[in-house]
Amino acid sequence: MSIQKIKVTKNLKKLKPDEIINFKNIEEFNTYYTVHKEEMDAMTTCSINKQFKIPGLWFTKIKGVLQAKSEERQDPLAEFKNEMQETIQEQNDRINQLEKQIKTLLKALNQTRSKIELS
Repeated sequence: MSIQKIKVTKNLKKLKPDEIINFKNIEEFNTYYTVHKEEMDAMTTCSINKQFKIPGLWFTKIKGVLQAKSEERQDPLAEFKNEMQETIQEQNDRINQLEKQIKTLLKALNQTRSKIELS
């Protein structure tokens, strides 16, 4: 089994200090989250952790559900595994989005083709 290096590039947005939102506690964050749920669910956990701060907590998504975890980090291997599971879930969500878009495009293409054949 060989491991191939894959170059991954993303447009990383550097946050300005005024874009970082600090919360005093989880209840304050939950109030904010209920108002901005749709917007935040579309964000990656990395972006959420950079933009939103709660003392002693960090954010993770497990099966697409945003959760706050204690900053007391555990075994580095377990932490890496959790991060990889989050990344895999985010990529699976993106793949599902792309599949839906491709199906929509194929449907439109087939409809257009049918119209042309009828002409």
